[in-house]
Amino acid sequence: MQASQVYIWFQTTPRAWYEELYRSLVALGFRSSIADPSLFIKVDHSLTFILVYADDILIIGNSSSHCESLINKLST
Repeated sequence: MQASQVYIWFQTTPRAWYEELYRSLVALGFRSSIADPSLFIKVDHSLTFILVYADDILIIGNSSSHCESLINKLST
């Protein structure tokens, strides 16, 4: 790979990763926050928040079993 190809790869890879994550979260019933597109919210029998920063994901919810199930779903 030439230097220009590597540069383009590094620019497009994070965007593609985020788009795939976005599609997966929407398919799981999450919606993106209007105020912050890196914050995803799901309200059903429990309340779950996902915050994405660069390649880090923070999952917070009032049900630990629901959060663990979500982690398992996202890791496949």
